Amino acid sequence: MSNPFLEKIEPYLISEELIIQEFVLHALNEYPNTPAEWTNRVLEKAIHSEETRSSLLIWAKKDALNEDSVPLLLKLLEIIEPARKHLVMHLINELKPEIIVAFEKELSPYLAKEFFTFNRFLLDGEEEDLWEEYGSVLASLEEKQFFDQDLFLREKKFYICSYSRDLMMKWKSTLSCKKN
Repeated sequence: MSNPFLEKIEPYLISEELIIQEFVLHALNEYPNTPAEWTNRVLEKAIHSEETRSSLLIWAKKDALNEDSVPLLLKLLEIIEPARKHLVMHLINELKPEIIVAFEKELSPYLAKEFFTFNRFLLDGEEEDLWEEYGSVLASLEEKQFFDQDLFLREKKFYICSYSRDLMMKWKSTLSCKKN
């Protein structure tokens, strides 16, 4: 099935004009069906363009990453200036748990062991244990006086994984039973 929006915007994805490139990347950031291959093209350009690297990484579509993105992100970690590494790490933290676990050896110099344990737990944990931990993370988020990015990312991954594991349907039915 063709997508007219994507067909029109693709020629400008890696434009040499910075303003056009940023406009296109910003538009794609708001668009839900961006192909992961496009994000990988943006990462490739970031590897080869020191001048626009930061902008490319800021606007890279974090929810359109796949297995092919990991070597590109690792290459970026090698070449990017230390003050900008957080831009790459933000993308790495957004990888799906199955990708993080599959690339544990390659990513281990950059991520804490606990991060891999957490992602394995999301994939392999028992339903009851997942719900208990999810509730604990939500309670911690509510108790915090200020925004906590790490807790927020944990909660977000719980939500995404529970949805993909089809746990959200059970959760919704539990909530509707409690309301009645």
